[in-house]
Amino acid sequence: MERSSRVGIFVVLCAVVISSSVFASGFMGPPKSELEKGQFSFGFDYSYNDMALELGEGRGTGVSNRTVKDWKSDSLTARFGYGLADDIDVSFLLGGVRMRYDDVGERFGGDEEWAYGFGTKVTFCKSDKWTWGGLFQMSWYEAEGTWSGPGWTGDADVDYWHLQIAVGPTYEIADNLSIYGGPFWQCIDGEKKYTEPGGWWEKYDIDAASNCGGFLGMQFDICENTLFSVEYQFTSDDDILGMGLFWLF
Repeated sequence: MERSSRVGIFVVLCAVVISSSVFASGFMGPPKSELEKGQFSFGFDYSYNDMALELGEGRGTGVSNRTVKDWKSDSLTARFGYGLADDIDVSFLLGGVRMRYDDVGERFGGDEEWAYGFGTKVTFCKSDKWTWGGLFQMSWYEAEGTWSGPGWTGDADVDYWHLQIAVGPTYEIADNLSIYGGPFWQCIDGEKKYTEPGGWWEKYDIDAASNCGGFLGMQFDICENTLFSVEYQFTSDDDILGMGLFWLF
């Protein structure tokens, strides 16, 4: 497949994912296609997120804008992959996510919720040791729980989607070890709703505190058709640690 065709298909798949509305992920993996045409994969990935969220356009409250720091979440998902072509693969996810927040006496504890999603990876070009490509994935998070502070408590619903687009190289250090990384761009959008038993309520729009960042990871070929990856994602306000174990067949 020609390089220009791969880039074009990658853009189209990105548009398809953006038009969808229910996703969950965090771990990205190498920014390249990892499956041959018609090949399948199955595995598990875990991610720990420590992020900052911007709450704006406040309604029902005298505070119109604020930043929530140390917003934490853990997600564990099963990932199913399929090779659409030798240089393009897609994946589907199903699992769970848990969110929490604790800062200056203010606390939120969310229940465990379902997580599910979709992603795509494309290889643009490759040589003996280097492979260049890109990936796209979108996360959808929903949490319900108790939000409390000094002298007050109520119920909160937090919903937002997290979109990530990454490009970069993967370098093969040895037959069973590769490193990968590059820049990524993210977008977060959603809403926080808070209500108290007496009828008092407030709403905020949710946005990302930082939109641009980078990631770095390592992938190990544990044995034939078995891959393990660990990576670190960062922006000026966010830290994400992820790992994944996958089998190819």
